[in-house]
Amino acid sequence: MKDIIICTGNTKKIAEFNKILELNSSLNCRFRSIQELIEDFDVDETGESFFENSLLKAQAGARLTNSFCIADDSGIEINALGGKPGIYSKRYLELKVNGIHDVLEELEDALDRGCRYVCSIVLVNAQGELIFRTENYWQGQIGFEPKGKNGFGFDPIVHSCEYPLKTVSELDIETKNKLSHRAQAMGALKEFLTQNDI
Repeated sequence: MKDIIICTGNTKKIAEFNKILELNSSLNCRFRSIQELIEDFDVDETGESFFENSLLKAQAGARLTNSFCIADDSGIEINALGGKPGIYSKRYLELKVNGIHDVLEELEDALDRGCRYVCSIVLVNAQGELIFRTENYWQGQIGFEPKGKNGFGFDPIVHSCEYPLKTVSELDIETKNKLSHRAQAMGALKEFLTQNDI
């Protein structure tokens, strides 16, 4: 059974990955967090797209662990901000003194409050060669006030198209893990692994 290393230092993201992947599934591989092997895994995300950043992280993981590695890069694109913050989503929030409250203030009374979450996932072999990639989207609308306790990042102000009366943070974890951009991408990865012996 091959190990596949999940290359992220984000503990909330690892928990989401594990839940979606169902580690006791019938796949002929075992998923492990890179944090089990390397305490401070951090990669400069210098790419110009979600795909480029996910590939940078996966290839860095492969160099360090000599194992198959998966990595994702994800974020949100907001129509009223011209598609920003995109690949800078995490840093965008970190630079805001009041986080998502500042984002809402920036949007003010924007009429087009459409947005989409984006998730790019790649799988590389131990040599860092790309063997699988996918990019998936979850459409929604930005609300006018933060609500809910679940999720992270922009979740308290995003209403998904499937549940427009709730924010993503108000959805239960099981529902989110069926609908989200990351869930869709992990589903594509699972399908690839089911059909291909790596």
